[in-house]
Amino acid sequence: MVFSKRALGQRLGKSIAPTSRKFRLRTALVLPFVLQIMTAVGLVGYLSFKNGQKAVEDLANQLTHEVSNRIDEHVVGYFDKTHQILRVTYDSVQSGNLDLNNFEGLEGYFWNVVQEGDLESYLSFGNEEGEFVGVEHREDGTVQLKIRTKATEPIRETYLLDNLGNRAKLLKEADYDPRKRPWYQAAVSAKKPTWSPIYPFFSRQATNTALGMSAVVPVFDSSKQLEGVLCINVTLLRITDFLRDLYISPHGQSFIIERSGNLVVSSTIRQPFTLEGEGEDAKIVRIPAIKSKDKTVQATAQRLLQDFGSFDAIPKSQQLKFKVEGGWYYAQVLPIQDGRGIDWLVVVVVPESDFMAQIHQNTRITILLCLGALIIATGMGILTARWISRPIIDITQASEDMAGGNLDQRVKPSPIGEIEKLANSFNSMAGQLKEAFETLEDKVKERTAELAEANEEISTLNQRLQADNLRMSTELDLLREMQQLILPKAAELEAIEDLDIAGFMEPADEVGGDY
Repeated sequence: MVFSKRALGQRLGKSIAPTSRKFRLRTALVLPFVLQIMTAVGLVGYLSFKNGQKAVEDLANQLTHEVSNRIDEHVVGYFDKTHQILRVTYDSVQSGNLDLNNFEGLEGYFWNVVQEGDLESYLSFGNEEGEFVGVEHREDGTVQLKIRTKATEPIRETYLLDNLGNRAKLLKEADYDPRKRPWYQAAVSAKKPTWSPIYPFFSRQATNTALGMSAVVPVFDSSKQLEGVLCINVTLLRITDFLRDLYISPHGQSFIIERSGNLVVSSTIRQPFTLEGEGEDAKIVRIPAIKSKDKTVQATAQRLLQDFGSFDAIPKSQQLKFKVEGGWYYAQVLPIQDGRGIDWLVVVVVPESDFMAQIHQNTRITILLCLGALIIATGMGILTARWISRPIIDITQASEDMAGGNLDQRVKPSPIGEIEKLANSFNSMAGQLKEAFETLEDKVKERTAELAEANEEISTLNQRLQADNLRMSTELDLLREMQQLILPKAAELEAIEDLDIAGFMEPADEVGGDY
């Protein structure tokens, strides 16, 4: 039997043929690496976003807390200053320095107070006889005197005062009874310094009507009989302006509500009420926060009612988070009280989107950086995989060439230690296999020559045997003829009586064996 290199290669190839589909080495090297990087990128992005959300929540809660406290300080400070002015006036009356029956003296005193104060104020006094005197420092800087005496009743006269406090011009005459006004009735009812209910102020600069309150102190004589009421009127426009000017966030807002739920002031609503009628006979209709046209105010009020049942049930500062039209909002509600009747709720609301815009931007930057790192790492992984797989592919190709019959294969050395060992082992194996095949070829040639020589001898012997067989066949034919001549003929045998012939013998054409 003769073996060829191709036949041997085919046998080797069959012995190492793969039995199932496998991954490519580059894929096996790069894919897990890419999956790890993608997992890390996703985890970093997710944690970055969640940490951003937590930071936003903390920042929003801190911001609303600080802003609500600032509003509380401003409002209480503003109202305290009003009551301080009123307290000084009341002390002057009690000390006898100010005579409530001397309207000319009251006029001069009130003019000095409103001129020196930095508040937009309206200091007045009304008594049980319906008399009234008041000096108002208006928004436009002018000062007006409003007075009703027994001589003018039921008319209240309004004068423009000059820089010295003298009457310069009669501006208006109108019916007026201080005893019917909310501020007077509030003092009579409380019997102590208090605030009147919120009621409309008319003919203000910037708006025809504004909401306001009156700080009032009832004045009693030595027999505890009510003499009258000292009053300072303040509009809520200053608080509204403060809220409007107070920066919270791009879309943050603040508002104040009473325990009844009615809006007091808002940073987004200039006029939190509607009017029924005209002039000083007009009635205001307060707007409940839950019916506000501002959706944020409305949603915040509804959430407070949902969580606490009523506005009266909010005893202390509270923070909450709620959703409005798909967006999350953070709110801080803070009760403010001054001990004189003010019992309001300050509410500060900021949308999460005001803070998340930067968080989203940071998250996008983080994701882009991670994607950049992923692309770079993937590229480096592919190059590394190619660098690692190249010598292995060379070894594989050399193995396939060997399987195809080309045993003269060598692979280049690799800088990678393990692959270097594999390459050396392959080269050693290839050398040994080639040497073994060459030795086998020599032996096969040797054996083939021996077989050819044996075949030659067999052929020669066969020819000799054929010649011997021919000679012997000729001799047998001669002997057969001689035998036939010696033996009696059949007719002769039949002529002999009492002769039984048991059989005839036919000479063989060929014989074998030792002879």
